[in-house]
Formats: sequence, structure tokens, C-alpha cells
Amino acid sequence: MNANSIQERLRLATPKGAQVHFVNITYNPGCEWIEALSGTDKTKQNYPELLKVGDQFPPGEKKNISETIVLIRYFRLSSLHVATTWAVRHGLQMTTPREVFAIGKQFPRLNADLDQELTCVVASQTCKYRGYGGACFCWRTCDELRMGVGHISDFDTDEHWYSFGIPENMR
Repeated sequence: MNANSIQERLRLATPKGAQVHFVNITYNPGCEWIEALSGTDKTKQNYPELLKVGDQFPPGEKKNISETIVLIRYFRLSSLHVATTWAVRHGLQMTTPREVFAIGKQFPRLNADLDQELTCVVASQTCKYRGYGGACFCWRTCDELRMGVGHISDFDTDEHWYSFGIPENMR
């Protein structure tokens, strides 16, 4: 099924000044946090902080799940709040970091596919980070994958893609 037919079937109206993209992933919600992080550069400054937020995302059922993830990027006035408001209106669900990390691992050329030098995908399920609201992310160039966590306000730029899942009853 192509992106246009998915968008039509779900009745997802792309907001003015935004771009929507779909990716199909397979991931295991039951994998341990350290396993979900495999593939990222553990020498980067943010890695210890990423390990710390793992307890906020305990493993689920151990099984592989295939799903389509909706990515949305705003060209102006971008924020996770704006994207979440749009997603909730369309009945979409929040994505976990495990789903976002799977995107980074399974789409090594995502940035090229989206005509960007660097692509950053943000999980929509938030966490506590340094006492404030945070979110996990992965960013991708053709040569590098990096996973991390940051304050929600760090993602209020037009460079970020916010991710949302399609509920089973809408698939």
C-alpha cells in the first residue's frame, strides 16, 4: 500500500506548512533497553543520560510487531505539542523510543529519502529528563545513527520529524 492510499484511508489531512511521511518498521517492544540502544555511538556525551531514562520505558511483550509509523514535520511554528494535537485529532497514538530507534536502525538512508542532510525523529511518548519534560530521539545521516534524549523544547524547530503510531483498529 502506498503512502497516498494510507493517508486517504486514515483521512489524514496534512496541515498547511507541514509534510507527512510513512515508514514501515518491525520492532520488539519486549527487548531490554540496552538492546534497543544497540547501534548508537556509546561514546557520545548524551549516552549516559539516555541509559538513565530507560526505566521509564519498561519492556513490553516479547514479540516482533510490524507497523506503519506516521512522521510529520512542520516548516514553521513547530513543536511536539502542535504535532501531538494534530495526531490526537486524527486518532493516532504516541510512539515509544523503541519504535523511533527502530526507524533509525531500519532506514539508514531516511535523511536522503527525505532530502535532508540530517534527519531527527522524535518519540511522541515523553519522559522526565533532568526534572523536566523530555523526549527520546534518533538522528540519522547516511553514515551515522545517534540516539539520545533531550528537553521537549529542544525539538521546537523545523528540523524535527514527530512520530505517531496507527492504532490496530485503524490499520
